[in-house]
Amino acid sequence: MLFDAVIKPALDATAAILNNFHESPEQKQAAQQAIADLAEKARKDAQDYEISMAKLSNEDRDSARKREMGIRGLTPAILSIGVTSGFFGILSYMCLYAVPPESKDMLNIMLGSLGAAWVSIVSYYFGSSSDSSRKTELLSGK
Repeated sequence: MLFDAVIKPALDATAAILNNFHESPEQKQAAQQAIADLAEKARKDAQDYEISMAKLSNEDRDSARKREMGIRGLTPAILSIGVTSGFFGILSYMCLYAVPPESKDMLNIMLGSLGAAWVSIVSYYFGSSSDSSRKTELLSGK
């Protein structure tokens, strides 16, 4: 989380520095309270920011899905089927047959490219479980 990684350490360092510059206990207490108030505001702002980013990400995926539903073209389906078939076809071929050494690098590159495209397709159509779990965590306030 942004607050724990960046903001809190900076505020803690500021508090440590300020402790050396205040002579009266009242000034020291006022500075510590101001830093605590600032830390709480920064924590809330960071949490609000992360929630808004999660909402934007979800809205972006949702708008893309709605666009696809409105178009109802065959191109995305054909591409998805082609990439999926190619990925698992090459993977099966490499598992079942001996690959000639001169073709091995090319097949590995093709397999990697198709694997990355397949992951993108699955994430596009079904969403990302890591984003969903992160959104749940942010909305619960943890």
